[in-house]
Amino acid sequence: MKRFHCLFLTLFLFLDSSPTPQISHKHSGFNWLLLTTIAGGLVLASILIWYLNQHRYKSRFVNRYPVLGGWLVLVGIGTMITPLSYLLEIYWQWNSQKNINYFYYFFHDESDSFSPFKGYYTLFAIFFDVIMLVYAVFLVTIFFQRRASFRIHYLLFKIITLLLLTLDVFLIYKGYSSSGSVNTTRMLTRETVSLAGLFISACIWVPYIWFSERSKHTFTNETGDEEEYGTETSQQQL
Repeated sequence: MKRFHCLFLTLFLFLDSSPTPQISHKHSGFNWLLLTTIAGGLVLASILIWYLNQHRYKSRFVNRYPVLGGWLVLVGIGTMITPLSYLLEIYWQWNSQKNINYFYYFFHDESDSFSPFKGYYTLFAIFFDVIMLVYAVFLVTIFFQRRASFRIHYLLFKIITLLLLTLDVFLIYKGYSSSGSVNTTRMLTRETVSLAGLFISACIWVPYIWFSERSKHTFTNETGDEEEYGTETSQQQL
């Protein structure tokens, strides 16, 4: 329950406290920079997922569980919620900032909000949110296909997310803490809560996915198109 409590607390803080840039007539205009960043993230993520999908992993474990069950049900719920949270954050940022000209707002020296650091941070955050959204959808797909690669990708997803959130908190503290504003404090709180929740989640579920008998003997399919029962050797030891 702590895992879901952290998720909904983070969601509440996000909806309640995310700062929206103040728009003036100089800042208004279609946000081509944000759109390009989102499109670039989608293209890069699609290429990476296509590449990852080409690698076949053979499990050395016998398939003893033809259906997803046990504690894997909770893993599945969390796995399905993850892309929705990324999608919500991307949608909020696009919907609230699509009419802000980032070129002028962040990078023009005559702008009242001139701050290249904050501009690069904003683009960095949305770019990797898009990549992680696509990766999360891929993770959902291979989870329901019970592919052997799910176990390694679940571990990689958690590690990458932890690293990105840690970097996110560091960048917020480095670039925003001097302002001392309420929005900055709330943003730091939100990201710190997210990081703590993710760390707790990883400590609970990564060992379960990696070491539990049910997990090892459920995720055994090489492609997801077949039912495999008892592959003795593997090219990739999972």
